[in-house]
Amino acid sequence: MDKNRIEAEQRKNPFAVLWELVYNCLYEDIVSGELSPDTKIREAQIASELGISRSPVKKAIDALVERGLVERRKGKAPTVRAMTYEEYLKLYEARYPIETAAAYTAAKTISREETRKLEEIVARIQEAADASSREEYNKWDSLFHETVINSTKNPYMIRMYKCISDDLSRYRFHLTRQCYSKNENEFFLRNVGVIHGDILRAIKSRNAGWAKEEMANDIQSMLGTIQRVLF
Repeated sequence: MDKNRIEAEQRKNPFAVLWELVYNCLYEDIVSGELSPDTKIREAQIASELGISRSPVKKAIDALVERGLVERRKGKAPTVRAMTYEEYLKLYEARYPIETAAAYTAAKTISREETRKLEEIVARIQEAADASSREEYNKWDSLFHETVINSTKNPYMIRMYKCISDDLSRYRFHLTRQCYSKNENEFFLRNVGVIHGDILRAIKSRNAGWAKEEMANDIQSMLGTIQRVLF
């Protein structure tokens, strides 16, 4: 773990609790995919790298275990936990009503500036698809959906989405990782570029019903991809 990150946070907030800073750094690395599933979280090593005692590191790991991001196996070091098929399904059930409603609303509320931002993002998604870059795809896909949500100007919808946004980041990383391992990457990236373009055209047309339908198609495609790569 990078000691500089912890020290930078301590400078920002001298009263920050040390174990929470360690937790936040590990949490961000897991959610972003920097730490992939089955990566060992070595308490002594982290404490040594940070120049701190093992106690705050252990407390941070305990909190990650409770959050479901890390698992402990008897006699082995804690490891980053992979998402399960059941978790994918529950995440799908949670995001479907939020994001389809957001697309419907965004078609009526989106500004010109936000539309231009979506156009730029879709272009970047296509570039990522052409380059078969899962890291770039994940980054721009996340920003695309976040921009649609924010363009609703609905604070309740925005807060609801934030509740699942970290798990969506984990989902994107895990799924694209599986696509690479199952040689599904080319098919996956080729299709997501088209789907995002369809959502953008629907929103730009100010056709709320069409925008909702295209977003539904995007999210429903998640199920088919999950089933292909996990089974």
